Amino acid sequence: SKVNFLSFLSGPLHIELQTELFTPTLSLHPCFYQIDQTHKSTMREICTMAVIGTQNYAKNDTIFHRGVEAKHLLFLTLGSLVYRFQPPGLLGSHKVRVDVDSWCVEAV
Repeated sequence: SKVNFLSFLSGPLHIELQTELFTPTLSLHPCFYQIDQTHKSTMREICTMAVIGTQNYAKNDTIFHRGVEAKHLLFLTLGSLVYRFQPPGLLGSHKVRVDVDSWCVEAV
């Protein structure tokens, strides 16, 4: 497969590829946008060291669990998701739709 050739990339070229792949998505978040605008070397490091890759989910998959601390910030790049939660002190659950080019993280 063509992907096998990626292992032959030099270190600097691999860093450049990771940066080009992930910067557009990460920059949707205000914090990462600011980092990209002011500290390109830090953004390169985030793209190569902190990004864990892509994750696929099916309809009705549970991404977050009540009472469990979130470990990752998620960026939605394809499809949509519905985030259902129950605000403290209120009855019933609330739903928020998250669309492509958005990000979300579970509040703790």
